[in-house]
Amino acid sequence: MLKSPFTVAALAFMQRFYRSLAQGKPLATCLADGRRLLFAPQHGLAWATPVLYLRDKDGDGQLFRIN
Repeated sequence: MLKSPFTVAALAFMQRFYRSLAQGKPLATCLADGRRLLFAPQHGLAWATPVLYLRDKDGDGQLFRIN
């Protein structure tokens, strides 16, 4: 079964986003890592799709702390 280009882009984005998140990076950095991956010719304009609205009390964008 063929996957749509946006499905392929979404899978690539999620892999990069969650890998960065597991490394303990701030959410905005994880989003940027995923979007950079999508900024390739084969993904077209998919890089513009991921958006993050974040309201953070600490101001550092960390979802959780890894010790």
